[in-house]
Amino acid sequence: TWSQEAKLTASDGVAHDRFGCSVSLSGDTLALGASGDDDKGSGSGSVYMYTRSESTWSQEAKLTASDGVAHDRFGCSVSLSGDTLALGASGDDDKGSGSGSVYMYTRSESTWSQEAK
Repeated sequence: TWSQEAKLTASDGVAHDRFGCSVSLSGDTLALGASGDDDKGSGSGSVYMYTRSESTWSQEAKLTASDGVAHDRFGCSVSLSGDTLALGASGDDDKGSGSGSVYMYTRSESTWSQEAK
């Protein structure tokens, strides 16, 4: 039997953020993409990091692209393994319009740091 443990929502969510458009779970850490978030411009995107203690989920961090701009869609895909996180930005245009990119992060204690793009 499956039972709902929690319902998570963005702490600063607004319409069209697309919170939860991508999800990755590793142990007691959860990465949730919000590719429509607009912290760095319309549709720039973000990723929310949560940790679980017993049955309580708490937001650990909110990540945005270091060079994020409108329409990057940062967080459109997420993959989490232990303390390593890969985040897709399908609209990033470093190599041409919509060429996309992947950002790599690592966690030390409760701090996530970008290691590569």
